[in-house]
Amino acid sequence: METGEFTADLLQPHVGTTFRLDAPDGKQYDLKLTAVTKVVDKHVDPRFGRDSFTLMFSGPAKPYLPQATYPMTHESLGGPHDIFIVPTGQTPDGFHYQAVFT
Repeated sequence: METGEFTADLLQPHVGTTFRLDAPDGKQYDLKLTAVTKVVDKHVDPRFGRDSFTLMFSGPAKPYLPQATYPMTHESLGGPHDIFIVPTGQTPDGFHYQAVFT
């Protein structure tokens, strides 16, 4: 499956599962998918034929992953999928990241 095939409906059942992120330093980190949200319902991108949506992830307390595109794999969705994530906050348990698909 290609990243361009991702939709909110496809990813919703995977909330609570793990994506493995390959960092530029060669290390791997697990990010848990915590939410899938449609941004603009019924806004269908003509290139992909899907609604705009966001993915929210929670990650480890260390390291902080800067805003960038990272290759990520998933047990059921395959990969690697190049996903652009942006840090959105931090809790004592770790960092939170968002990916936006338009």
